[in-house]
Amino acid sequence: MIGLLLILFALGISFTQLASCPKSVTLNWLRLGNIIGLSMLGVAGASLSIADHIPPTQILLYLGPCFTVVVLQLILTQLDKRTPQRICAALATVTATLACLHWIHIITPQAGSATIGQLDYIIALPLSGMLLGGYLMVMLLGHAYLTEGNEMTQAPFQRLTLILGGILLTRTLTSAYFGTYAYYEHQENTLHGLGYDANADVWYITMITARYAVGILIPAVFTWMVYECIKRRANQSATGILYVAGVLIILGEGAAMALWHATGFAF
Repeated sequence: MIGLLLILFALGISFTQLASCPKSVTLNWLRLGNIIGLSMLGVAGASLSIADHIPPTQILLYLGPCFTVVVLQLILTQLDKRTPQRICAALATVTATLACLHWIHIITPQAGSATIGQLDYIIALPLSGMLLGGYLMVMLLGHAYLTEGNEMTQAPFQRLTLILGGILLTRTLTSAYFGTYAYYEHQENTLHGLGYDANADVWYITMITARYAVGILIPAVFTWMVYECIKRRANQSATGILYVAGVLIILGEGAAMALWHATGFAF
């Protein structure tokens, strides 16, 4: 599961770079994202090989294209080729998404068996990655304002924060439908009349509560606070809030992944 989460991080980093106007942000921020993405892909490959026992040839087949594209993006960033590196960010987003969709079946055998036409994880996985990598990169962008703020206006910070808010809302709706609603509907259909109360399962109730309270509700409030701080040019405060929100997003998506692994539903 760790390998999959790291690939999701890399997916989100590439998406955030794609969503950013390359002429409005610093090359140092783009370069840092590439380096973090490469590091996460490398560790993800090792984790998939050691923990999930996936053959190295299969890892190279599915992670190799994404790794290669991110390396090319890093080279283009070093050469100050902003538009071509943005194209590479788009390709990295696509290749990372395809890798995640491939391994969700292997790492989580339940995925697909209890899904709604498999549309759930096709939607949920990219959104999860966009949140994980997105909050990390926007937090690092806020830090860039503290060190290189004269090179940027507030526009890219505001834009990415609004994008994060939209992704968080979409993730909430899809998780509620494909995850919570589908799970309890399945429980009622399969266990009706057997004397089993699905609502009495303490572990599921605890994890679902953590998934929505810690992983969605509080980050949503923090995201609004960040946007208000950005409008007042309080970038240091916004960066600190984003740091906490990013940690909560990791906890929430981790809970969602645990529920996914246990039930097969895309929380």
